[in-house]
Amino acid sequence: MKPRVAIVCSGLGQVRRGNETWAHTVAEALHAAGWPVTLFGGGPLVTNCPYVQISNWPRESFLSRFGVSWHNRYVIEQLTFAVALKRHLARDPHPLIHVADPSLGQRLQRSAKSLGAQLVYKDGLLLGPPWCRQFDVVQVLAPAYLEAARKESVDVSKWFTIPHLVDTTHFQPPPDRAAVRRQLFGEKIPTDATVVLAVGDLSPNSNKRLDWIAREVATLPEAMRPHVVFIGQASPADARAFQDQVTGLLRDRAVVLTNVKPTEMPAYYQAADIFAHAAQREPFGIVF
Repeated sequence: MKPRVAIVCSGLGQVRRGNETWAHTVAEALHAAGWPVTLFGGGPLVTNCPYVQISNWPRESFLSRFGVSWHNRYVIEQLTFAVALKRHLARDPHPLIHVADPSLGQRLQRSAKSLGAQLVYKDGLLLGPPWCRQFDVVQVLAPAYLEAARKESVDVSKWFTIPHLVDTTHFQPPPDRAAVRRQLFGEKIPTDATVVLAVGDLSPNSNKRLDWIAREVATLPEAMRPHVVFIGQASPADARAFQDQVTGLLRDRAVVLTNVKPTEMPAYYQAADIFAHAAQREPFGIVF
């Protein structure tokens, strides 16, 4: 009999970033394959697998933004989520728990034995061996991270490598790129223009550096300057600030979109000639 699996991610239903996309996608795939999997998140979510919304203090709540850094808001979300999640799992046990939020993983690791569960931590933020050695079972995203842990004399007997995956039946070149562009952008972008796509967090403190891409493109001569489509998520205020910044740099050659559904993303990749990614520290970007 397959064990019950809990995939937990505090940002589900509240933000749409890489970790949330990963958790949602994998849970639905396991459910479709016949595994008894439950997805746990912090907000309302429409999904094709069993889902439980857990009470928490969201990182993007209105009150949290006053004088609290993004990092501390994220930690508060994880800690409040952990308290409610442990109560739920005590009533409804799941022998396997998978988590990638670091503070949430730390709290669950401490309670795993009392919950009768095995915790699997995914190092999606590249916190590395010093952080990961506190967990019994660790998922890393590339073999190099496993080797780095071995060099630091970490016991990796229960570590394993599974990278982020892509469904190539969805992400593939279109038969008619011009038609895709007309459908997505209408008259905003000429069908024969050069289009650059950049995907990631739009917030000013994000390591995705989408603002850097805009500044670099703005240095090109006007005749060579491509259209740039930025897709991501941020708070409403940060999204407006980003829109103002890139419009000031690129004028009508910048398109900024937020909260694009995952099912709609393949079309935007099909519409682009170039994919630009400027993160300087990326363990295995889901955008790839």
